[in-house]
Parts: sequence; C-alpha cells; structure tokens
Amino acid sequence: MKKYELDKKDYNQIENLIRIGSSIETLYKKMCNLEIEEKKDTDEYKKILDYLKIALEVESKQYANII
Repeated sequence: MKKYELDKKDYNQIENLIRIGSSIETLYKKMCNLEIEEKKDTDEYKKILDYLKIALEVESKQYANII
C-alpha cells in the first residue's frame, strides 16, 4: 500500500476547511436563534442568510480545488 504524507499545502487546505466549517456553523446557530426569537422576517436574518450562501459557495469551491 502506498503511503502518503501530508505537506504544508495539505495542512493549509485542512485549516481553511475547518475555518469555513466553523463560520458556517456559527451562521446556522445565529439563524436558529433568530428563528426561536421569531425574527425570521428581519433584515438581520436575511443578511445572515446571504452570508451563509456565500460561505457555502466558498466551501464548495475549496473542496473542488482539492480534488
């Protein structure tokens, strides 16, 4: 079986994915809290939703660049 060793580029990609994933989690939590507070129709909620869409797009592109 061939052995693969991670290099600096691999570690950077992993760190980026972790940061992006953490940001996405934070955005989902904020949206969830706003929904609980019945603030789903607010500008703040819509802004967070826009940020979430961007973060998910960035994450998707990051995975595409790895493959």
